[in-house]
Amino acid sequence: MGRGKWARGADRQLESDERQRETTNPSAWVILAMRVTMETGVVLGFGVWAYQLNSSTPGQIVLTVAVPAAAFGVWGLVDFQGMGGLSEPLRLLQEILISGCAALAAYAGGWQAFGVALLALSVGYHLLVYATGARLLKSQPHGN
Repeated sequence: MGRGKWARGADRQLESDERQRETTNPSAWVILAMRVTMETGVVLGFGVWAYQLNSSTPGQIVLTVAVPAAAFGVWGLVDFQGMGGLSEPLRLLQEILISGCAALAAYAGGWQAFGVALLALSVGYHLLVYATGARLLKSQPHGN
């Protein structure tokens, strides 16, 4: 038997209240800013490295676009939501590997300070996420 109309309404209100708390919490804004900066850094890190791989301008342009796109493709390829208790640790491992590889790529591409800063940002971001009780993966919405 389905859940009552009032119970579904209460669930929606709780979800709405949770979203409201997330958007008004100052740490949520800091985490979001760090996330956007980290992801931008990943694109730049892979792009800088890819640029060095080819001496022709068309090759540099193609690789500078294709390598970060491939990295983000791998990042979004696997959906860890259905893996139960392993979902969060696997997503963390994936994010650390990708951001770490981007930091290493930037370092190898001649942007050593940027590579070190990107690695520090990635570690700091992930520490802050867990220190505030947040998660990398949001829980699945409940069916009505």
